[in-house]
Amino acid sequence: MTLLTGVRGATSQRVHGTGNEVDLIEPEGHQVHAIEIKAGATISSDYFKGLTKFKNAFPETFLDGTLIYAGDQSQQRTKWMVRSWLEPPEEPRAD
Repeated sequence: MTLLTGVRGATSQRVHGTGNEVDLIEPEGHQVHAIEIKAGATISSDYFKGLTKFKNAFPETFLDGTLIYAGDQSQQRTKWMVRSWLEPPEEPRAD
């Protein structure tokens, strides 16, 4: 599993040949926020597989993970923040 480095702004992160991926990574210093985006309105445990694998592969780099989905309610899960696509985006993080 490889991580893109030296990239400013959000970018997609795909782990070639394994089928594991997260949709976006947003750098913050030397760490990253991983973001998974799903079109379904019902949360499934499968939605978190990419975030979990990313966290396990890059424990020193991983800051946190968020799932954005097509449902209408945001919620904090045990391990992950789940955000509705209807929610306004957070303020940009300062570099």
